[in-house]
Amino acid sequence: PGRWGSHSWSVPERWAELMGDSCNYADVKATELCIIAKDLALDFFGDHEQWQKVEFWIDKCCIGQESPELVELSVLLIEEFLQLSDGLVVLLNWTYLTRLWCVYEWACFLAYHDPSDIIVCAEPFYRKATEP
Repeated sequence: PGRWGSHSWSVPERWAELMGDSCNYADVKATELCIIAKDLALDFFGDHEQWQKVEFWIDKCCIGQESPELVELSVLLIEEFLQLSDGLVVLLNWTYLTRLWCVYEWACFLAYHDPSDIIVCAEPFYRKATEP
């Protein structure tokens, strides 16, 4: 089925100040998913060039927005989607754990899977200025 991509939709406060004006939040997240896909392709297929065979479930892309009923149904099935996923990829930024929905995804995933099935990606979001 693929891996669940857990991320915070919202651009963190002070993003441009901490990361630079030319650093687009969505681009950073997409780039990180591509890097992970290449790493996983190397593990699964022995060739990072097979990265397009690696599947991710990204809520913003996979929950149909055509009707309120479809959104509601999709949200009600999130726990099942997490249960059926092969792993969890967390795009961790400095606000991720303050987002209840992100913590909920993590908790649901761990109810069904081993913690070793989680890949945490924080490097693109780390800068000296983001340290406490």
